[in-house]
Amino acid sequence: MKRIAGLALGCALLLSACSGGGEEPTVNPPTIDEGRITMATVAGRDLPFFTFSGRLDPKDTEYVASRVLYSTTGDLHSGGKLVDPKTLEGTYVAKLHQLRHISDNTKDHALEATLNGEDARIAFIWEVDYKAPESETVMTTQSVLYETNHRDIAAANLAREIRQ
Repeated sequence: MKRIAGLALGCALLLSACSGGGEEPTVNPPTIDEGRITMATVAGRDLPFFTFSGRLDPKDTEYVASRVLYSTTGDLHSGGKLVDPKTLEGTYVAKLHQLRHISDNTKDHALEATLNGEDARIAFIWEVDYKAPESETVMTTQSVLYETNHRDIAAANLAREIRQ
């Protein structure tokens, strides 16, 4: 009987030693919604600057980094994935709960020319890196796929969500 009790105690200690401390804390990933692209205007005149934005609810996570992935050519997306995506670094404005990338027309000539065109179409996804408090493991989540056009960009309307 003592041997069984000793074996049971040993197994319990071994199990707790193996499972304790090695697991990462579980957290709900942040939510990303309200994707849009807005054309900058000054005194009613359009400027060749565009702001990609989204709303981020970090929940109980810590923001690490963000990117906006976009496609402007061909079919834009297929099966919930962007076709030939390009990447822009994003920032997070915590007091507004906003993800943001302001395009730089001196660097993004092709993007600016595309978005300024009357037949402009673009699909994009926000991608956010986050971690649980007290953890160093960085995880990644994505928004739904958004698609918009020149008319909605100029009017600062929300982009259409593409759900697969």
